[in-house]
Amino acid sequence: MENIKVYTHYLCKNKIEYRWRTIIQIGDSWEVRGTIFMKNPGSSKYVEPNISPIENSGLLEKLRTFDDTRTSLSYEWYEFSIDRTMSCVINLFKAYYETHGEQLSGVITTDDDIKHIMSPIYIGWGNLWRVPAHKENAQKIFSEVIKKPSYLCNRIEENKFYHP
Repeated sequence: MENIKVYTHYLCKNKIEYRWRTIIQIGDSWEVRGTIFMKNPGSSKYVEPNISPIENSGLLEKLRTFDDTRTSLSYEWYEFSIDRTMSCVINLFKAYYETHGEQLSGVITTDDDIKHIMSPIYIGWGNLWRVPAHKENAQKIFSEVIKKPSYLCNRIEENKFYHP
């Protein structure tokens, strides 16, 4: 099995768990090889049983390149497990790169930060973009995604955004 790691920010507040800015690293490369936007955190869990944040300074230096200045000092990074959806995402991106004669090595980000968007891009948020609380952010993301080579229709409402 190849080397695959999942890194994310994580917070538990009032017994509600939050996970964001998830990075799936395939191999040893830190080159961004794609982006995926989804609506829920899935079943991925922390690798360390006592929910210990990552302390390796070399690894943290790499991970912090995916943060903006507001969050880089405010939130810890954690290593999480690969869940079924992540496995599907990895297979989806591997297939994309294989059809282009390349091997996938690098990171796939599930960013909420538009500056890291990199093709190929997959959006699997279903109808979440229609929900008033998420519509503005979804439109910002979609407006940037549609500027890049994409499988998507030009108008947000013409897309299905299937979960993988």
